Amino acid sequence: MLNKVISLQDPKKEVANQEIEKKYLLSRLPEVVKAKNKATKIEQTYLDHLNDITVLLVIQELFGKLDLQAIAETRIRRKVKGNGSVKCLFTCKSDGTLSREEYEKEIPQEVFNKLLECQSLGKVNKVRYEDDIEIDGEKLVVEVDVYHDNLEGLFSAEIEIPAKFIKKDLQKLLLERYGDNTIKDVTEDKSYKNKNLAKLKRWPS
Repeated sequence: MLNKVISLQDPKKEVANQEIEKKYLLSRLPEVVKAKNKATKIEQTYLDHLNDITVLLVIQELFGKLDLQAIAETRIRRKVKGNGSVKCLFTCKSDGTLSREEYEKEIPQEVFNKLLECQSLGKVNKVRYEDDIEIDGEKLVVEVDVYHDNLEGLFSAEIEIPAKFIKKDLQKLLLERYGDNTIKDVTEDKSYKNKNLAKLKRWPS
């Protein structure tokens, strides 16, 4: 049944790209971001792609033959927007900090729910707010996350950037926009990767 549902997906939706992303630790949800009222509830669960046969079958159906040893994390995510629209995604990512290989494809809710029955390596529940900053006349999306449950009290901002902006001082731009003097660049700190945060029993706020 699981394979049948996945096989209905349009293969043209498959995405494999090089993700370049910076992550910053915030002390709170900035008022300028909250005022935009662009919030999406996100529920994501990390799965064992090396030992769970169901997860392995899904990867094969969605992406064909991937080098599983090169995959550092596999997750499923459900996004619920304010208007009630729901989108479920299956994602595999390579290891790394600033730059990683990413494979992602949309899946039906039925498949998402089935995968929730697999052994979980950790979960993250958060609300994501969308903002933007401008660099050299180009707007970049800032995804500000407010974490809940075991990660209550954690706030972060993620910015996916083109390679040409890698050396730009994004932290300074965020400081100017949010007025948060405690902003910290945690891009290179793997403990702040969501797959590792998902394992924590409690955020040490």
